[in-house]
Amino acid sequence: MNRKVTLLAIGIPATMLIISLIAFIINTRIAEGKPRITGMNPPIVARGENLVITGKNFGKTKDSSRIFLSSLDLLSRYIVSWSDREIVITIPEKANSGLLTIRTETGSSKPAVIVLEENVPAIGAGSYIPGHPFIESMDPSAGASGDIVTITGENFGDRKYNGSVLFSSGFSRTADRLDGETEYLDFIPVDDSRILSWEDKAIRLYLPDYVLTGDVYVKTERGYSNAAYFEQELQNSTVTLKDKKTYMLKQSLSVEADYGSETGRINYWMISPRETLFQWNIINLPDRYFQHHYSCSGLTLYFLENTGSPGEVNLIHNSIVEVYSSAYNVDPSELNRPYDAKSPIFLEYTGSSDQIPSSSPRVSTVARSLTRRLNGGYDKARAVYDYVIARLAYDASAQLWEPDAVIDEMKGDSKSYSLLFTALCRNAGVPARPVTGLLVDEQGKPSVHWWAEFYLQGFGWFPVDPALADDGENPIENYWGKIDNQHIVFSRGEIVLPQLFPDGKTGIDTDHAYVSHNYEVSSAINNLHMNRSDVKITAIY
Repeated sequence: MNRKVTLLAIGIPATMLIISLIAFIINTRIAEGKPRITGMNPPIVARGENLVITGKNFGKTKDSSRIFLSSLDLLSRYIVSWSDREIVITIPEKANSGLLTIRTETGSSKPAVIVLEENVPAIGAGSYIPGHPFIESMDPSAGASGDIVTITGENFGDRKYNGSVLFSSGFSRTADRLDGETEYLDFIPVDDSRILSWEDKAIRLYLPDYVLTGDVYVKTERGYSNAAYFEQELQNSTVTLKDKKTYMLKQSLSVEADYGSETGRINYWMISPRETLFQWNIINLPDRYFQHHYSCSGLTLYFLENTGSPGEVNLIHNSIVEVYSSAYNVDPSELNRPYDAKSPIFLEYTGSSDQIPSSSPRVSTVARSLTRRLNGGYDKARAVYDYVIARLAYDASAQLWEPDAVIDEMKGDSKSYSLLFTALCRNAGVPARPVTGLLVDEQGKPSVHWWAEFYLQGFGWFPVDPALADDGENPIENYWGKIDNQHIVFSRGEIVLPQLFPDGKTGIDTDHAYVSHNYEVSSAINNLHMNRSDVKITAIY
């Protein structure tokens, strides 16, 4: 009995010693198996140059291993070679100084500092400012327009409010400063319609159009976040802007009415140029003698009420807008992506409506004959563009806008060309919309003009002007993906305005915008006389 107790007493410590030894060996092997960075050459590297990373336990091949440069998950095309003790990578354009980490199946390496010639580690490289929004990761970290991206982190706020997400783009804009020093240029905000959800620790959104490879920021009332890095998958499709023109515009309205009582009122929406990626820095100068309210870009609501003085009242609204010539240089082989049939853009701009009856039998027959052997949106839209130009003859006095009638009569004005192109594209499953505004001639005289846009998954909206392409003086390629700075945009698609008087009457007296209505009168109004003058250009510089 005593011998058994003695053996047991000896056996327990021995067993524990063996277990501890085995655990030490396993942990040592695991630790030895983790990737380890021992050096990087050159110590300071430029974007586009190769960086040699030395160390051990990288693995003989990349397989599922990954390299992170700040918040960038490095794509395979930037990895030149991979072996167990050496990795060669190419530094992406617009990458920032920061921390480099290698992650394999056995674990992650300790981060090593990488310094670019163009900058040193700073706010833009991923530092954290207490209280400010902080981006931890983006999933995916590479994509193209229309893809769904999730940004995770903290301090984004439970609701969007005045917050925004900013992606790198090729369009320079005057903007805020980061920390009072760094000029914040070349960024495009994500439109509210493309944000799917906004929570304190996660934001889900559709990637905006024309995004370039580069930094991404989240901005809230507390300030800007650190920079995350996003990779544009399209390599050969870009937009170029040049030749800025600045226009000063004047719109006039005269109104005479019997207001009936103190409750008599007229609501008048003055429609001005809309902000786009090639048209910005818009300044509206409303008539200060009238009560007005700004609703959104390009819309000013005036309230005309009984002043107690009989006679005509005159309202003058001025605007200033900068317009650029734009050229859309695309590689069709990159753009044959299937459309996201659940996206807001697809649902809104492929549907039929009273204004654009794209599902009529006549339109369906023509669209099917043009596109049944084609797959991508680019090729389908091009077939429609060529058909519209070949089918129609320009006639400014035709007054034909119903697509069926335009096809049968084979003529029309710029509105006819625009609406027919839009209807045929929509029927073929290609999102499209009419664009309305002014065309300014060489003498600076404006005239109402319609053109169109269609949407390419992965790229964005692509402009065409089939009416101008059919003038016989210029090659039709000049208006396929090319819009000059003599086009001023007032509406893209239909502007649907609210009716503020439940028992009132609505009307339209504008032709330079595609709008549901632009004025309404209360039921007390009688003997209404309105006269809106054509938009005038008062200066060009």
